[in-house]
Amino acid sequence: MLQSAQLVRQYTATTSKAESIADVQLQDSVIRCLMVIAEAACRISPATRDRLSNINIAWHEI
Repeated sequence: MLQSAQLVRQYTATTSKAESIADVQLQDSVIRCLMVIAEAACRISPATRDRLSNINIAWHEI
């Protein structure tokens, strides 16, 4: 999850919103990273979610 989030930041760091909208390859890369994050979030055990509850992560929204 962390690696995918870092990649999204790296991919979009120097790109404006208009450039991002025009760049289909960038969109595809970012969407893929977001899908990886979402899939990984679904696989986090309830015990781990409980342990991380103090971080206030809305798991069901990921």
